[in-house]
Amino acid sequence: MGLRVLFLIHGLGLVALTAALVGWQGAGGVVAALALGMGLSLLFARRVLGPLGRMRAAAERYARSDLRERVHITGPVEIVELAKSMNRMGSALERRVRELTRHRHQREAILTAMHDGVLAIDREQRLIMLNRAAGEMLGLTAEPAVGRLVPEALRVAQLQQFIQSSLEGGAVPAEAALIRLEGERLLQASAAPLLDEEGQASGLLVVLADVTRLHRLESMRRQFVANVSHELRTPITSIKGFIETLLDGALTEPENARRFVEIMARQADRLAAIIDDLLALSRIERLGEGELDEPEPMSVAPLRPILQSVIDGLAPRAREKEQPLELACEPELAARVSERLLEQALTNLLDNAIKYSPAGRPIRLSARRGEGELRLEVLDQGPGIPPEHRERIFERFHRIDPARSRQIGGTGLGLAIVKHIAQLHGGRVGIESPAEGGSCFVIYLPEAAAPKPEPAGESAELTDF
Repeated sequence: MGLRVLFLIHGLGLVALTAALVGWQGAGGVVAALALGMGLSLLFARRVLGPLGRMRAAAERYARSDLRERVHITGPVEIVELAKSMNRMGSALERRVRELTRHRHQREAILTAMHDGVLAIDREQRLIMLNRAAGEMLGLTAEPAVGRLVPEALRVAQLQQFIQSSLEGGAVPAEAALIRLEGERLLQASAAPLLDEEGQASGLLVVLADVTRLHRLESMRRQFVANVSHELRTPITSIKGFIETLLDGALTEPENARRFVEIMARQADRLAAIIDDLLALSRIERLGEGELDEPEPMSVAPLRPILQSVIDGLAPRAREKEQPLELACEPELAARVSERLLEQALTNLLDNAIKYSPAGRPIRLSARRGEGELRLEVLDQGPGIPPEHRERIFERFHRIDPARSRQIGGTGLGLAIVKHIAQLHGGRVGIESPAEGGSCFVIYLPEAAAPKPEPAGESAELTDF
């Protein structure tokens, strides 16, 4: 029964009671009583039902999450107090919704910015959330994946087994596991239970960290330690063997003693060269990572004087093998470089070219424009680099012919130093096989405008030394 009908019945009852007390009689008295009762009922209903209707409309807006408007009414004290209570409730709900929204945005921002992947899974192994990093690692997008079962959404058998075993483990966090993906990628997966409001496990939170680079670096570190140990052991063993020979009586044989000491001196020089190159490589790597307090000064400089200095430094060695050194570089070519480091890189390349090229064969050092960058080239007439070695030729201690390299005197670190110097300048290295034979080692650098052009006489023609 509606409030309006109740108010009408209540009003009629009041009028009937009044008529009985006053003594209204006859049809006119009954009509007057009815009219008065209906008027009083409608007046009372308007004062009560009007505010209640506005409060009901406000409650419906709150139910639709529209918490901005408030109820402003006049009327009986009880109705006004009820409206105030609704307004306080709306304000409290609005503050709570804003706080929850802010927390949700913060959580989404954190999950989006994380480099680690995050997956949330319920007890039925249904995916309920994943962040951008997880999608990139697993090749998924959130919209089609969320809501699907793990075996359907995640096509990685190891990860499926890890999630299943973690869910079966209950509230105990699962131990980290390595997940292998295609392309030699490694993910480290760890899990922790998702708890409901009663503190019971309602699902699983899985965190994925890409440890591919870390494992690769660890493998490189182990290989580097093994290579250094091997490279140092050879001269040390040789020196130790000749010392024992001398102590066993060779000291009394002047000719043999002198020969042994000369060999020991060469091995000691080799040890010193290896240590010097290791220190140089370590410093260049630390420069690239910004770990040194005194960074290498760099400035825009013309390239021709640097190439000329490299040629001048190695010309005597080339003359010993009757190897013509050719220089080609346009005067206006310039780059932002550390002249000392770039000269060291080119010296390493040209020194190798002199070592490995036959006597009497020309060697060319040049610089020219490439496709959006500069090419600094060292072209030799040596035996060339087999295709299977080209990808690894710039690695530490990688040798094509270890016995021949040690005999010539290389440390196995020269090309690695060249690569890191190029990277320090924002460039890269490469190797090509010219049609005429030999090898062409290339340093690619970003080009810059030369501060001052050289005189017109310094042209790009070939110069022999």
